Amino acid sequence: MSEKDSAGMARMPASRSDTVDESRSRVRQAIVDAVAELVRGGGVAAVTMTRTAEGAGISRTALDEYFSYTEVLLLAWREQQVSRYLAHLRGEAGSGVDPMETLRTVLDVYSVMLQQSSTAGTPAVLHDAHQHRVVDEHRQAFLTDLIREAVGQGADPTASCCRVRTDLDPSQLADLALNAVNGAVSAPTPEAARVLAGEIFDMLSGPG
Repeated sequence: MSEKDSAGMARMPASRSDTVDESRSRVRQAIVDAVAELVRGGGVAAVTMTRTAEGAGISRTALDEYFSYTEVLLLAWREQQVSRYLAHLRGEAGSGVDPMETLRTVLDVYSVMLQQSSTAGTPAVLHDAHQHRVVDEHRQAFLTDLIREAVGQGADPTASCCRVRTDLDPSQLADLALNAVNGAVSAPTPEAARVLAGEIFDMLSGPG
């Protein structure tokens, strides 16, 4: 066998693997999209394994290969919501928007998202699992960057009146904010979630 043929054969498994990965990614996205459609139509209580499989156009057995139970489906849906929103905010943050105003918006909208996705019919295990997942490295890094920008803004006498506190490191403030905002899952109304977000923002912009 020539060196060229040998190299070609060596590349074949990688090509197959890429194709399989792409296919699985498409199916997983179809599943999460089906969950989103069910939530829009009837809230989180409308999400079941059978309905999700039907919405995604796959069998229930195939669905089990991706997600083992309903709570995991809901977590995947919620994670996608947050990831898309943060991607949007990253774009805004890079376009000259006041970092303190962006920070205020992040806390407000994220708090409401948590409150609205935590209805009375949501299983408690979803809250517990999400509590561990919400403070992931991407969100923590994003908030840390925003807070660091706000610290730099504080040195500008022409900047807005709000200043981020400086008695703690930006990464520590991001950790505090993300842990505190988890309290929105227990807020009775979106308005209550917004009040919580305002209190967290005040904590971040307190004296330092």
